[in-house]
Amino acid sequence: MRGVNVEDFRRLPIPVPPRSEQDRIVAEVDRRLSIVREVEAEVDVNLKRAQALRQSVLERAFSSGVRCREGEEPRARRAAVSPAT
Repeated sequence: MRGVNVEDFRRLPIPVPPRSEQDRIVAEVDRRLSIVREVEAEVDVNLKRAQALRQSVLERAFSSGVRCREGEEPRARRAAVSPAT
């Protein structure tokens, strides 16, 4: 069995589309990459919103802004008072 060398590849015909087709392909790739960049930006914005919301919820919860229903104790207090299992 014989190995493959560079000369074998040089003899192979490599089809290249016409320039107009190449330009169309480049335009389509650019269009899709632009969409990807827009989606990435939107994801970043939404991640920042989610982080801000989480922080807001935590601040409110730990500054006694979250109230339990009447007759209920906060989870942290229930855990501290209940026997370990």
